[in-house]
Order: sequence, then structure tokens, then C-alpha cells
Amino acid sequence: MKTQEYFGRESFALESDKTNAMISVDGGHITAEFDVGGKIVNPFFVAPWWNEDCSAIKGTCDYVLRGIFFCFPFGMSDVQGDVNRPCHGFVPAREWKLVDEKCSDTVNYLKTSIFVPEENATFEQSVTVKKGQTALYVENTVEGAVGNYPVGYHPTLQIPNEIGNAILDQSEYKMCLTAPDHIDKPENGGYCSLVKDYEVTDETSVPTVYGTNVNLKRHPFIKGFDDIYMYVFDHSHEFDWATMSVPSEGYLYYQLKNPKQLSNSMIWTSYCGRHYPKWDSRVNGCLEIGAGTNYFFYGLSDTLENNPLTMQGYPMYHEFDGSKRTYKLICGVVKIPADYQGVASIEKKDVNTIVIKGKDGSVIETECNVEFLK
Repeated sequence: MKTQEYFGRESFALESDKTNAMISVDGGHITAEFDVGGKIVNPFFVAPWWNEDCSAIKGTCDYVLRGIFFCFPFGMSDVQGDVNRPCHGFVPAREWKLVDEKCSDTVNYLKTSIFVPEENATFEQSVTVKKGQTALYVENTVEGAVGNYPVGYHPTLQIPNEIGNAILDQSEYKMCLTAPDHIDKPENGGYCSLVKDYEVTDETSVPTVYGTNVNLKRHPFIKGFDDIYMYVFDHSHEFDWATMSVPSEGYLYYQLKNPKQLSNSMIWTSYCGRHYPKWDSRVNGCLEIGAGTNYFFYGLSDTLENNPLTMQGYPMYHEFDGSKRTYKLICGVVKIPADYQGVASIEKKDVNTIVIKGKDGSVIETECNVEFLK
């Protein structure tokens, strides 16, 4: 397969009648355009420095920074022994090789692979699109790694900049927490708004460090800040769902995960809160709905050594013994009206269909093979 340039990065293309996906050679970052009722929708963020000199950040995930990418380990840069890991590890920062591709009348997929000597592990990523579906099926495997690692997907969305324009909804969760510390500090050119180490009991009224309250159900919930908070889910669910409804743009983004594989969802919001290069206060409306087993944004050392949630019985990392482990994620887009109020639930109707029930009582059925997550 020949690669093509997409927003400044060489990428593999994967197409169906309803979905056109691009997977970057560097890092394996996935973006897609979906044909939703004749309108082309791309819900994914692309870093604004894609057409600038990025030699200084080559070898980090920020070099590409777009869409969905797999993190191993999930979290900030970390030094252990002779290994100096960049933010979210080497996997989303290095070149992937195409190892397989298949096309048929109904299903198209491609598989890429990368060996990371620092982890002594091989990583494979398969992306599948299906005829008639506005959905992506993503599968990642890890083989050879030994030790404890936080892992997960980093789905990064672009939403409108206007305050409260998009609606974030999640399936039932055990707890919602703000991070024990701020991800950025003013002395480094970064600003955060949410109070630290706070258990959220009402998502519509969460305190900030300035004495005001914000609504975490409506995004952007503030401007001028970058923030982190996290949902912890019940492992007994068949699948967990998260949605970002954007009524002004006429679409709803959804993603599904298996909580037995990926137990948490870290939310990272970048709403003009970073003033250092290459962010330069120009990134707005950038929102990650994470799907991982991770301890907020913390790196490997802090996750393993200073983690009260693990001590309370909530997994924040996985134990690897060298055998193959598999992780999966489904994401897609459906059409919604301009007065849509958000999502109440997502349920499986049958092996080929999910039902998205709105808070206003509306029902949207869309083709989606939830069995993929098993």
C-alpha cells in the first residue's frame, strides 16, 4: 500500500462507502471522516502545528498528535533505569510498518506493527471499517512485555470553541475524580482550573480554584485552562459507552470499550490553557475521552508507587508476563438534530445494532458490532 500525506504526516488510507480513515505512519494515530446523512463529519483533533517545523518534538506523540492512538505506558514522560520514555511511551511516537491488509465487498482492514526494544515488545494495531457503517473498529495487541504498565487509548476530539456547545455523557460509573495534582503549572506556562483531588458528586457543579463552579457535562466548560479528571467504571458491564453530542454541527460521537480490558476514562481538556511551545495558547476545543487502565496522567513510576486507587482495589495498571494481550475500541458518528439534549443510554439491540436513547426520549439505531469488544 502506498502512503499519502494527510495534514503533513505520511499515512495509510482505509476506506469504505461511509468511512474514510487515515492512520499515520509515525505513531499510528487514527483519524476518520464519516458520511453521516450526506454530510462529511470528522470529529477528531489535529494539532495545529502539522505544517510547521516539528523537528524539536520528533520522537514524541506531540509530533503527530491527532485522533486516536494507543499508549504504552499511558502517562507522562518517565525515567526508569536506562529507559527514558516520552509522554505515553514510544508506541505513539515511532514508525509503524504495514504487515497485512484485506479488502472485500463488506469489510476492509489493515494491520500495522512496531517492535519497541526498550520494552522488548511487539505491538500490532488493526483498524477495520465496514460497508454501510459510520464506525471504526480498533484492536491493539501487546506481546513480549513483562512488568506492570498503565495502558490505554487516547481518543482526541475537536469540538466547537463556544462555551457549553457540546454535551459529554457516560455510562454508569463508580466514581468521578479530579486529579491529585494539576497537569500544568503557571511557572511553566500552563494553567488548570479544577480543584485538585476532589470526588465529583454533581457533574453539573464542580468547583474551580477560583471559587466558581463549572458544568463538566457541557464542553468547553471554561476557556484559558487545561484540565484532567477521570471516571472509574464497573467491570461487570458488557461494555461502557461515552458520547460527545454536538447539536450545532448535527452529529454525535460515540465510543465503546470493554471495562474488563479498560476500566477507566480519563478526560483531558485543552481550552487555551497552555502557553508554551508548540501550544502557544492556540489549542482550543481539544478534548480527550480516554479509554484505559491508568492513574490519571501520571507516568509509570507514580502509577506503580503512589497510587491510592489501586490500594482501594481499583486497577490502574495491568500485569504483563510476556504473553499476548488484546485491547479493543469502537468509535463512530451518528446524525442528531439541532435541539438534541444528550444521551441517556446506549444498548445492544442485536449483534449488528446498537440503540442510542436520548434524554428527550428519542431513539437512534445504528449498525455496530458490539461483539467485537469481547
